[in-house]
Amino acid sequence: MIGRAGLMPRVPAFVVLAFVVLSGVGVWGGGVLQAEVRVQTDHAGGNGVIEAMKPGLIRLRPDLRDTRPDWFYWNIRVTGAEGTTVRFQCPADVFGPLGPAISRDDGMTWNWLGREAVRANGFAVDFASNEKGVRLAFCIPHTGADLERFLHERRDQGGLRVETLCRSRGGRPVPRLRVGAVDGEPRHRVLLVARHHACESMASFTLEGVIDEILGESPEGRWLRSEVEFLIVPFMDRDGVEAGDQGKLRQPHDHWEDYAPPGIYPETRALREYVPGWAGDRLRLALDVHCPSRLDQELYFAATGKGEVHQKLARLAVDLEQLPGREVPFRKDSTLAFGKGWNTPAYYGPRVCFMNWAEGLAGSPAAGTLEVPYARTGETVMTPDVARRLGADLARAIQRYLRP
Repeated sequence: MIGRAGLMPRVPAFVVLAFVVLSGVGVWGGGVLQAEVRVQTDHAGGNGVIEAMKPGLIRLRPDLRDTRPDWFYWNIRVTGAEGTTVRFQCPADVFGPLGPAISRDDGMTWNWLGREAVRANGFAVDFASNEKGVRLAFCIPHTGADLERFLHERRDQGGLRVETLCRSRGGRPVPRLRVGAVDGEPRHRVLLVARHHACESMASFTLEGVIDEILGESPEGRWLRSEVEFLIVPFMDRDGVEAGDQGKLRQPHDHWEDYAPPGIYPETRALREYVPGWAGDRLRLALDVHCPSRLDQELYFAATGKGEVHQKLARLAVDLEQLPGREVPFRKDSTLAFGKGWNTPAYYGPRVCFMNWAEGLAGSPAAGTLEVPYARTGETVMTPDVARRLGADLARAIQRYLRP
């Protein structure tokens, strides 16, 4: 979701901390141990503060770090709880429409525990006797390891170039993907980015679906591969994604608001420097994929008040609405007009966000945001596969928008 936010984590993951005893609870290596049950947050995307542990009860809250005010992302790993039932208690409602996400195979596959499992700001988990590593999170996470697996499976396909946009503050490579008509001079160029706010993981799955549709053998995919070059940046806050930061509302400001020179984040500086030369006057669309607030269940576009830009984005919304066979519900009227909801001048404040910057690029592209719900869109349950199918639909809608 759009908003304000700040600095990278200073302590890398997997640093071994000094052993501390607090109320009988041992803490080290990013984990907490009571008896044989251990709760860890030092894995990629991990986040959480364990305030207390008793037999069968763990008190948990999100680690806000430099996010102000409160936000809701958390992500923990539990070991040593085999054959027991544990209640996780939070000080506030930090759950979405489908409750916590759970992985019983140590992060490889995920499901939703269900909103009915949440009672009095907490939930209980029955751990099977053979479950060695269970992960629980506000949402289904997506980190660099997930992207690497996705790209590795498509490494031999034509029309995909995996490059590096820059190095993050933490020294991590920030992936820059060129997809489609990557050789020669295509008729059109499209810029797609995600994770200006690190916790908004469903956006990255959506971009994977866009990539698969472009590389696939549908008529739309073949046309896009011959006529359009996409520039896709899945992680605009690479360090935040890996460290498990909230990302949104960082102090002094977040990545989304970092588009006025000189900027404070390497990713946004590098994007501002690279895109004008890459795009020339052929940039037709610049879309920033986010997730909205935790309980939102509507898929929608948003644009600034620039009339021509808003009209172009409205055309894309019509193309998506009219697309046959969509699984994720969408109405063109869901587009959030400037001046409505959060999309107001007061919300943006004095800073320059991605949309402000992108709509001023050569070619006057349609520029805006796509908000993909974390857990449910209408009655459709959001999973990685559903988000990828949404991405495929978005690619097909872009093809309709661009094709004469």
